[in-house]
Amino acid sequence: MAFRHAGISATDRWVAWAINPNNSLNTAMVGAQALVAVSQSGGAPRAYTAPITGYSTRLEEGNITYANSGLTATRQNSEITIYATLTLSRGTTKIVHLWQDGPLSGSTPQVHNMSSSNLQAKESLDLV
Repeated sequence: MAFRHAGISATDRWVAWAINPNNSLNTAMVGAQALVAVSQSGGAPRAYTAPITGYSTRLEEGNITYANSGLTATRQNSEITIYATLTLSRGTTKIVHLWQDGPLSGSTPQVHNMSSSNLQAKESLDLV
């Protein structure tokens, strides 16, 4: 998969794309399994996986429930793109996915904006 997030002009930002295995739009964030890209000065963003266990997450690096490979991120102008191969459970026909960006403090992701557009940055995706 490739997830491209535009509008990231500052270099002190993070971007994340995630799947929630619970397939619930109502509680999409908690339980989501994220791919995160953290901007770094003078180079490609650092990409890693992060399980989201609560609303106060700092996107700490950790294992996710989906087998994954080839996780990388690129930055071109004001776009950050995350690339990875994820192995979904056999028979998966729908996923709930979500996306965000937010500020960094040093290299640590901070809480994203709580505007309506941020809180609605999720949808159900039919894979069939």
